[in-house]
Amino acid sequence: MSAADESAATAGDRRSPPAPVAATERAGPDPAAVEPELGAFLLTVAGVTVMFIAVFQFTLSAAVAQLLTIAVLAVTVISVAIGFTLDLLGYFDEPRPTPAVRRAAGPAPWVPTAGVRRPLPPLLDFDEDLAALQAAFGGEFPRRWSRSSTATAG
Repeated sequence: MSAADESAATAGDRRSPPAPVAATERAGPDPAAVEPELGAFLLTVAGVTVMFIAVFQFTLSAAVAQLLTIAVLAVTVISVAIGFTLDLLGYFDEPRPTPAVRRAAGPAPWVPTAGVRRPLPPLLDFDEDLAALQAAFGGEFPRRWSRSSTATAG
């Protein structure tokens, strides 16, 4: 292959730089959707509480289950108190600014920029192996190896 042919072949492999990202894509998801809310916090605490109580009540003996259920309820009360304290401090009320995502003008670091061409592996060719195997069986493969016998065997 000549140098001109090689440069023409590698020119087709080069990737163009990525298209610019639209402003709506840069902004990310809706800020209201990612802000912490007291209701979501309390629902999470309640769901975890119910799951732990169900696991303890259905899998353990009565005395151990009752003890662990009381411990889970105590942790739940503490978590709810922390949630209400955070709400009083304004944690759940303040809107969070969404940082703007800035994309570099160049290509991504994982995309190859140079035309690196590796040779393809040689094609698999079993003709010689099949000929040797056929010779070992006296010129003809056993009947059970043929496709027609497997189709009629069912």
